[in-house]
Amino acid sequence: MIIQTSNLLIEPICEKSLSYILKNIDHELNMPIPKHASKYQIKKFISHNDKIRCFNSLGYFIIKLNNGLIPIGFLSIIPRYINENLVNELGYFMIKHYRNNGFMCEAIFNTLNYIFNNTNINKIYSLVEDSNTISRHILENNMMFDFIGSLIDRNTLKRVYYINKLNFITYKKSIYHIYRIK
Repeated sequence: MIIQTSNLLIEPICEKSLSYILKNIDHELNMPIPKHASKYQIKKFISHNDKIRCFNSLGYFIIKLNNGLIPIGFLSIIPRYINENLVNELGYFMIKHYRNNGFMCEAIFNTLNYIFNNTNINKIYSLVEDSNTISRHILENNMMFDFIGSLIDRNTLKRVYYINKLNFITYKKSIYHIYRIK
């Protein structure tokens, strides 16, 4: 999957982009790689991502600005068990000084558009820490995900959201002009 929008390029994560993101974050990520990962850990993560992409999901993707192709964040659609059900989970992160520009909404919208038009995936879930009000706002207000409940995940209270293909198509018609693909 490679998506180009008016502002962004979304492509499979690579060693160089992942290294850049890890050097420019201010805290640990909620993904299976430490902030100060070695080259070996990065290579292993990329190899694992390639295996995930072979499964019924898409894996980890880097978000770059079209202007200069600077990595500014990532998003993922990965398989995950929620209450013993295997689902595809959306995860995302943006470097702090690129937040509040609409880039994450643009990336999520265009990724969901790609997924629902080009794969057999019909529903996407996202788990958000209860205290993460920014991510909750993105999912609830900007992306129109439905809240379905809370659960304890790794000793943290998380809110569970989902969007299905039909709801996305309805939502897409009302805001397509904002996040359109290039």
